[in-house]
Amino acid sequence: MKFFTDKKLQNSTAHEEYEEYCETIWNDLPHDLKCIHGGMLSENLTAGQSHVTLHDARITSFELNVTDLKVSFNTDHNGGLRKVWFHYQHVLLIHLPSENVLGKKEIANPQSDIMCHEIEQTAEKEWTHTLLFASSEELVIRFKDFSMSFEDTTDGNHIE
Repeated sequence: MKFFTDKKLQNSTAHEEYEEYCETIWNDLPHDLKCIHGGMLSENLTAGQSHVTLHDARITSFELNVTDLKVSFNTDHNGGLRKVWFHYQHVLLIHLPSENVLGKKEIANPQSDIMCHEIEQTAEKEWTHTLLFASSEELVIRFKDFSMSFEDTTDGNHIE
């Protein structure tokens, strides 16, 4: 993590510095990557778009096929369950946490909650998405293209 470090979180500069960085890449950032900043950026940047909040989300499936990565999450949306699907295309680099964090275990592990995440643009105009889990492990994905979809449940389920 570059912005959401312990030091920056303790001195309350993490969100401000990350938002300043996002402002510099915002015009290049694909629409779906803008939408995954729910709760992380101010309404100045995110007004008028759908929001997916990854804080406290959990990965429910993780499928890497050569250079294609599909990740499913259970997230919170106004107290209800929102199922989210990310599709990273042209994946170039990946740093994996333990399988326990990647939704491979049946029993939910509180250490698999996403604490925060950040998007960075590389010099080659690619993207890096880093997710930090409660276990202090990181998932780092470098990719060229991204798409996302989500569905809100209506049965009253919550994240478990």
